[in-house]
Parts: sequence; C-alpha cells; structure tokens
Amino acid sequence: LRGAFIVQEKDVSKFPEYDEDRVVVLADEWQDPDVCLKLEGAMAGNDVCSDIDYASVNGQVAWGDLQYKKQDLSSYPYPMIDVDPNKCYRMRFIMMASNAENYIVSMAGHDMTLIALDGVPVRPLQITSLNMHIGERADVIICADQTPGYYSMELNYDYACALTPGNFI
Repeated sequence: LRGAFIVQEKDVSKFPEYDEDRVVVLADEWQDPDVCLKLEGAMAGNDVCSDIDYASVNGQVAWGDLQYKKQDLSSYPYPMIDVDPNKCYRMRFIMMASNAENYIVSMAGHDMTLIALDGVPVRPLQITSLNMHIGERADVIICADQTPGYYSMELNYDYACALTPGNFI
C-alpha cells in the first residue's frame, strides 16, 4: 500500500500560475513483493526479485522486462494522465521505487517548468527531462497548450549509468 501525502504551501505566489494539481507516482513492481521485500528475497542472483521487473505510473504497469515486451501488450494499456486543453498543471512527481535506481522522465511535445525539488521551492527553470531517483520528489508545471491528442511520457531506466541503454514506454 502506498500513496502521496501532500503538504500545501501557505504562500503559492512564488510559483508560476497553474490551474490544477496532478500527482504522478513512479514506481517499480516485482512479480512477488512478499518475497522481494524480505532481506533474503533481495539477495543478488534471485531472479524472482531482479533489479526491475515492471515500472508503473500511478499504479498502472507501464513497461516490463524483455520477456514481458514480447507478450501481447493490448492487455496492458499505457497509463494515462488526462488533462484539459489550455490548462496548466502542477505535476507532483514522486519516485516511490524500492529498487530501480532512477527514471529519466520526459513528455513528448511539452517542456516542463521545474518549481520544487523534495518539497523545497526552486527558481523556476525550463527543462525537457527530469532525472528521478528513489525517494525523490519534483514539482513541474506543464501546460496543455498543444493540439489535443496523445502525448507520451517516457521513463528511461538507465541503470544509473548514462552509457547503458534502458527501457522506454
């Protein structure tokens, strides 16, 4: 069981304006968490609890290992974050992973404005991607100012090494 606990700021005037909040929980998923969350389950070489089996966005599976990718993906719809045209959203990204080192997050066709890291406001900064590690939080503002449609959010799991290719959704 996991979820977000949001502490609202008293003074939001320091942030660029936005219309709504969205919480985006990034996580890793194991086939058998009852085993993997025990010390003996997390031992090196235990293929039941490999580095990462599946990634999820807001609890919905986003991608998995190579064997999973060879399966019919129609039974695993991509996670959706619905937004309304011409609105700006404060996306509160939370990396609730337990074993995956990091995800590099980007949004197709949209820039993000970083406004807070780990609950601390930062000077607004335009970014195209966000590197999230275990336990980190980042707040960005994204405006739905493009032609309405489907825009993918990519999670690149790079095994904490920019030279090692990872998986994408």
